[in-house]
Amino acid sequence: MLPAWSILFLPEKAVLRYNTSVMFTRPFPLFFVGLIIAIALANGLAMFFFWYWTFRWLDMVMHALAGFWIGGAALWWYYFAKRNEGRIRKRTPHYVVAFAVGAAVLVGLLWEGFEIGLDMSTGRSAYDVVDTISDLLFDAAGGLAVGCYFVRARYHRS
Repeated sequence: MLPAWSILFLPEKAVLRYNTSVMFTRPFPLFFVGLIIAIALANGLAMFFFWYWTFRWLDMVMHALAGFWIGGAALWWYYFAKRNEGRIRKRTPHYVVAFAVGAAVLVGLLWEGFEIGLDMSTGRSAYDVVDTISDLLFDAAGGLAVGCYFVRARYHRS
């Protein structure tokens, strides 16, 4: 069995036949694939056309969508990775929601650290505590939304 990272070094024909069912009990939802592509496209357009400075609320929407994606990807990996199969007990809804929110906030903290480091390295002193807290709250809101969806759909019971 090949490790997951080996897909980077396989020829194209082998990649097209690569079966994710070897690693996961369920395929990654196409909705999440489309969502990350939409987030990347929207971010690229927003940076190019300066929409983050024109529409102040766009940053909040992007952080909520990113929190939703990160929380959903973390839950999918946790519940449907074959390496976890048989070792995971059925968790309470509170645990599921806290896991999604925690994953979204953790990645949000790392992102905010990256932004602060970038601002410091370029000589900009644009650090704003209110903006950072707002970004983290919207990351948490996205994680909360996907956690509630995951519980409502009863995925944590499968």
